[in-house]
Amino acid sequence: NNRDTAVGNNRDTAVGNNRDIAAGKVQHLQKIVLELKILYKSLEKTVQTGLKQTYAYMDKCGGQEGNLIIFDRRASLSWDEKIFSEKRKFKGKNITVWGM
Repeated sequence: NNRDTAVGNNRDTAVGNNRDIAAGKVQHLQKIVLELKILYKSLEKTVQTGLKQTYAYMDKCGGQEGNLIIFDRRASLSWDEKIFSEKRKFKGKNITVWGM
């Protein structure tokens, strides 16, 4: 019975099996941060807010990789218009921004 837990501000931001980590069973731990956002305002404003949060979670847990995932729920746009990925740098950290 494995139990996954979240790290950071009581939110699902970085997940790992704490029992295995505490028992020393994990030889190599890769910390990846996922921040999920729903697009309400402009895309760039959502990206900037999300980059700040993703960076903060990466800094807190020592994450080596950051991913900001933005969901665009507008029915007026096709999937081709919503889907993208781009690399951003925020305070020296590489964060991939995904649109969908």
